[in-house]
Amino acid sequence: TKGNILATIAQTSANTAGETLTFNGAMFNNVAYDLSVPVGATQSDLVNLINNDTKLKDLVVASIDGSGFLKLESKKWGTNGNFTVASNLTEATDNSGIGTVGGVATVGLDIGGTINGMTATGIGQFLTGGTGTDVEGLQAQYTGLTTGVIGTINFQKGVAAELSISLNAFTDTVNGMLVTTDKTLQSQIDDIEERMTSFQERLDLRQAFLKQKFLAMERAVSALQSQQAQLGAIMSQSQ
Repeated sequence: TKGNILATIAQTSANTAGETLTFNGAMFNNVAYDLSVPVGATQSDLVNLINNDTKLKDLVVASIDGSGFLKLESKKWGTNGNFTVASNLTEATDNSGIGTVGGVATVGLDIGGTINGMTATGIGQFLTGGTGTDVEGLQAQYTGLTTGVIGTINFQKGVAAELSISLNAFTDTVNGMLVTTDKTLQSQIDDIEERMTSFQERLDLRQAFLKQKFLAMERAVSALQSQQAQLGAIMSQSQ
């Protein structure tokens, strides 16, 4: 629904003292906006003044209700369209009738409900599927006033959405196919590197073992050569 404010007294004569109406609230981003009503303004003049004001004309609609009271209605639906207005004058028949208290206010309500039985968030007339549900992001505008089960929405994803989903299957930074393939390849590379490291360690051990054997063989050959020299010397002396 839309929020509205109704004056408490009907203006029946021209304004005699001038008047300032101060608008505020959610629709005005909680920043006060003043409208000056000149002396001599009739109720009809006030309605035209509000409806043609450079700022107010985009936010509220002024009219006269069936009882002759000034009515100000938001142009926005729901809580974002709620506003306040107060006069610097006590309500009387020669002014807006809003008064310093601000007239009789009826707040605007956001739509509320579910989509396909799942949680949805309402803002104004728009109902949006809740995060984590099967209808997440799906948005429907309802312009009626009937409550209960409203009807059925037939929804089919468009080409762009399907393409986005397909691309996401490849490019998702957590579970995308490219990431998964990259992780698989990296795992294989890591495995090969581990195997190469293991082979290098075994090779280093084998090399160290062969060096030890070679050194032992050299020492044995050197000992044999020394013995051969000693035997040669003994044989020379015996001759």
